[in-house]
Amino acid sequence: MPPLQLVPAACLIPDSCSPIRHLFIDGRGYSLPFLNFGYVEKEMLTAVGLDLGHANDYSALTVIEQRQHHWILRAAHRFPLGTPFGAIVETLRRMARHPDLRGRASLIVDATGLGAPVVEMIRRAHVEMALHPVLITGGAIAASNGSIHRVPKRDLVTALYLMFESGALQIPRTLPARIQLEEELLHFQARIAPSGETSYEASSPDVHDHLVVSLALAAWFARPRGTIGPRSEGPLL
Repeated sequence: MPPLQLVPAACLIPDSCSPIRHLFIDGRGYSLPFLNFGYVEKEMLTAVGLDLGHANDYSALTVIEQRQHHWILRAAHRFPLGTPFGAIVETLRRMARHPDLRGRASLIVDATGLGAPVVEMIRRAHVEMALHPVLITGGAIAASNGSIHRVPKRDLVTALYLMFESGALQIPRTLPARIQLEEELLHFQARIAPSGETSYEASSPDVHDHLVVSLALAAWFARPRGTIGPRSEGPLL
């Protein structure tokens, strides 16, 4: 299993990465080596995006952390094909207990289709992250009732695009899954159907887009308040 690794902000500077430390075990018994975070303030927020795949598809997780006016991509990970949802939930539960994440991480989960029962599994497992389920729609209007967000996929993609365009999102050169992510971004496109409807997806069935979608979920949550549709200020789930 490819290891899930968190990259410290220092890795934005060449040859300044900290040693790998094995901090916890994921839900299938694999060690997840994280790079040393360095100093972390409690006010620094973390957004964890989770895109859930079907039986023959990948699930993907990304972690972005706020550093002053920027967000740094700390992890990008595809779970192996066939990974049970229970194992993914256990991974999240263990991640949430890490001292650098506890009390300041928000989990933004794709609750579309199979995602709904996984959201319930996360609740029952008492994952110590603020839970924000997102129903990804093909419409044009975003809505939130304080417990679930209905968000057009267009809004998710726009949030990620604006982060890249403004330079607000920084990707460390040493991120282990950087090549996979860049490949997905390269082949991710908008398609306009004869009916006029626009879809956002990988250019072919042979190319994946799960890292992009998970990162877009995190970017949507991290967007400046008041842009690209509503974000609930209600109680955490």
